[in-house]
Amino acid sequence: MQSTLTQSPILTSEEIDLLAELLRREARTLPVEIRHTDKRAAREALHRRLLACEALLSKFHLESA
Repeated sequence: MQSTLTQSPILTSEEIDLLAELLRREARTLPVEIRHTDKRAAREALHRRLLACEALLSKFHLESA
C-alpha cells in the first residue's frame, strides 16, 4: 500500500488543554509503574513511553508539571 502525506491536525485550545492534561497525568504515573515493574523489558518500554510523553509536552510547548 502506498503511503500518503499526513497533515498536522488543527486543534482547538480546549483539545490542546485536554491533551496536555492527559500527557501530564501519564508522565506523573509512569515513574511509579517503572519502579514497580520487575521485568527489564517492560521497565524500558515504560521509560520510552515516559520520554515520549515528555517530548510531546515539549513539542506543544507545554510544561510537564
